[in-house]
Amino acid sequence: MEKQLILLDFDKTLFDVRTFFEDQLFPALEREFKINRETLEDISKEYRETLSKSTQFNPQGWVEVAKKHFEIDVQLYFDILYTPEFFSASVYPEVIPTLTELSHDHLLGIYSEGVEEWQRKKIELSGLFNYFDQSLVTIKEDKVSDLVIDTIPVGTIVVDDKIEVIAALKRREGIYPVWINRAGIQGMPNLREIRDLSQLLRMAEKIRAEILQSD
Repeated sequence: MEKQLILLDFDKTLFDVRTFFEDQLFPALEREFKINRETLEDISKEYRETLSKSTQFNPQGWVEVAKKHFEIDVQLYFDILYTPEFFSASVYPEVIPTLTELSHDHLLGIYSEGVEEWQRKKIELSGLFNYFDQSLVTIKEDKVSDLVIDTIPVGTIVVDDKIEVIAALKRREGIYPVWINRAGIQGMPNLREIRDLSQLLRMAEKIRAEILQSD
């Protein structure tokens, strides 16, 4: 059997967005710009309200809202934002060991939704770039559209944290969606579910056996 393809979502699957903003970026902005956390949270809330969905986040859009609240040195902001250590510190702890193990017997790609430039920057600065075949990196504005889902090869495992994405993928025959439920919330029946990425190792073995049995 050829190497199986695994496509992984990025935010909240490999990368902890809350840690990045609340524990890494915001403290640095507070120090540099002498502003308080409440102001940063207000800016973020105001900016989020302009978006129809959270995946539309764009750092430049955040800056435009921030300008209304304080005098911001835009270049300094981006210098702080793109601090590599902030990104690497926001990767979930089990991710690198798991990707290393999976890469021996699987092809790894990204299946993400968002602003492409921002998503690619996160992947690169997080230190995860080299784990993925760059021809298998998909970043779309709407990754559950039929046009996007139809590009996923039969036999692919797709890991995502959003249950609505898993539900959309389940409607396509020959794809094996896996829900990464880090929060331990109530899900749907008959889902392949893991609680952190390390559990994907065993899940991938089960799926491989299932495919072999059905051949």
